[in-house]
Amino acid sequence: MSLRKWSSRGGAFAMLLAALASGAPPGGLTHVAAQTPEGDIERNVVYGIVGGAALLMDVHRPSEPNGIGLVWIWGSGWQADEPYGMSQLKNRGLPPGVLDLGYTVFAINVRGTPMFRYPAPVEDARRAVRFIRHYAARWGIDPDRLGGWGGSSGAHLVSMLATMDGEGRIDTEDPVERESSKLQAVVARAAPTDLSRFDGRGIDALALFIGAPVRPGNPKYREASPVTYASPDDPPALLIHGDADVTVPFEQSEFLFAALQAQGVETRLIRVPGGGHGANDILATYRWFNEHLLTDEQAAAMEPLVAAMEPLVAAQERINQGSRAAAEGRIEDAIYAFETAQRMHPRVEIAAGDWNWLCWQGGLWNQPEKVVHACNRAVELNPDHREYRDSRGLVRALLGDFEGAIQDFEFFIERIPPNNPRRAQRQAWVEVLSAGGNPFTQELLAELRGG
Repeated sequence: MSLRKWSSRGGAFAMLLAALASGAPPGGLTHVAAQTPEGDIERNVVYGIVGGAALLMDVHRPSEPNGIGLVWIWGSGWQADEPYGMSQLKNRGLPPGVLDLGYTVFAINVRGTPMFRYPAPVEDARRAVRFIRHYAARWGIDPDRLGGWGGSSGAHLVSMLATMDGEGRIDTEDPVERESSKLQAVVARAAPTDLSRFDGRGIDALALFIGAPVRPGNPKYREASPVTYASPDDPPALLIHGDADVTVPFEQSEFLFAALQAQGVETRLIRVPGGGHGANDILATYRWFNEHLLTDEQAAAMEPLVAAMEPLVAAQERINQGSRAAAEGRIEDAIYAFETAQRMHPRVEIAAGDWNWLCWQGGLWNQPEKVVHACNRAVELNPDHREYRDSRGLVRALLGDFEGAIQDFEFFIERIPPNNPRRAQRQAWVEVLSAGGNPFTQELLAELRGG
């Protein structure tokens, strides 16, 4: 089977419930809860069953729908919650304004590390698109106009949906699997796109996702890379990336941009000067979807609403400024920028990754008392993210909370490969902390900052 024709044949999806396989409408685990004046949420819609565990999505329904659906995938470093290895839907909001524009948003979870690895998350994302398309009438959306939006590892999955052959299966009784998994427009923020040429801070998460060290020429990395599948039939793609991103380097978006251009695909790359891993351009995102998924009349009607979101964009830039200040050790400036952003627009929600960045940098610059609230906020938003627990462990240790630090570091240790040098380093820290000592000297903090 060629890489272009790779699909989720057989395997875990053979275990789909009979009701789903027969094409019966989804149900059972769903309920509707009020969200905001802009719409409501239909939670825990089952779009597949794997090994007895449900694949779930939340459907965010606008009060005035425009008939278009967007698949939204959060970034998580391909990690997922324990004990079932599924990604987390709770405590995560949507980008502000998307429901105002009338889009119906399908926030999907997927299987992830450490329990599941590639290709499981890709299979799940493809299944979700097929499911949404098959039941499009239920949500009043056009099955032939679906968009995809994601950041970081979510952007990787969205990019795979954009570039891989979405042809449905004809050798199955499951009508969902006969549907196409191809999208009609995508926005990918800080996307890993050529995994064999990856050298950012996220390399450990990538190696765990693939199940092998990152090495040039590794066929598994090539198989899992969006650039591998670029072809003339790919949908219009907007790529957004901060050029100061150390987690997923900016060149990763350049790789996919070049590959799509070479195939004649409509694509645009927005470079956010000085932007870190959370850099974004919400207005450009909405205009991209409006241009490529709406009619000309709909897009023109939505433009005043998009333009009115300018204060939101300014608030987001303040968050980016705060992240840059934190990296430079200007922790008080970073905190002020975050607080200012929250005052600038009522819908600004600082992401868990931004809180974690402030937490980690505050620890590295030995100002733990100023950032412990950021650490707790990051963990509150995503309690099972090993990196967030690792950052909080550092801050807790600096504050003298050795017991809490040990708990956080042990959580991290349990979720990182045995041969990873960071695991051994954290184990050494735990040993010192358990003996009542503190390993975090000024020399070690300076070394960690340099790394």
